Amino acid sequence: MVSRNNLGQKDSGSRKNLLLVLFILLVVWYIIPRIGSQVTAVAFKNQYFKVYREFSQAVGFMQERDEFNIASYADGKSFTKNFASFFTVNSLCKKNSNKLCLSGKPAYATLDGNIYPQFINYPNIGQFVLGDDALVILNNIDGNLWINVDINGIKKGPNRLGLDVFTFYLASDELNLRLMGASGTPFKNVSKYCDPLKSSEHNGLPCSYKAILDKDYFHDMHKYLR
Repeated sequence: MVSRNNLGQKDSGSRKNLLLVLFILLVVWYIIPRIGSQVTAVAFKNQYFKVYREFSQAVGFMQERDEFNIASYADGKSFTKNFASFFTVNSLCKKNSNKLCLSGKPAYATLDGNIYPQFINYPNIGQFVLGDDALVILNNIDGNLWINVDINGIKKGPNRLGLDVFTFYLASDELNLRLMGASGTPFKNVSKYCDPLKSSEHNGLPCSYKAILDKDYFHDMHKYLR
């Protein structure tokens, strides 16, 4: 005959097991994704800083060698070839030549998640894919050069400005590489154009500047990287 004591012990053990299962499920559901997004944030930060450093060095070398050809901004062939030569390149993009390149339809979104077609709407003067699949897109906008980089490639998300897509700016009259959002660039209002909770057709562009200055930028943005 089973005693009441034994029944009570079994009930107590079952409740403990149930609580343990619920705790494990909570960890899986809540904690692990957040750890994963923080790891992603660190990876994005490291990759962005690496790109910024290498782009700055490339522009510096081109200045020293006097290899800037302002006239080539119109078609981009000369600049794209020279600029790409400083990197390990997977592919110099041609029309529909590579699935890692931007084709004729929008693939990107603003920081707040709306479609961002400007990379296609503005004159696209060249693209190339780096050895780690990062995509570099060059645009001639009002005679100035925008160098946009998708740091983890077009095939990997989130494909949003200010998260994995960043823009550098070269003014035709100065030839100094600037982060979009810095003084002397078209989008200097970081509070207006670098906020995932605000809606703007250019939201995310000046985040390029904020991401360098604010050491916690990628940490603060980690929940949008999932």
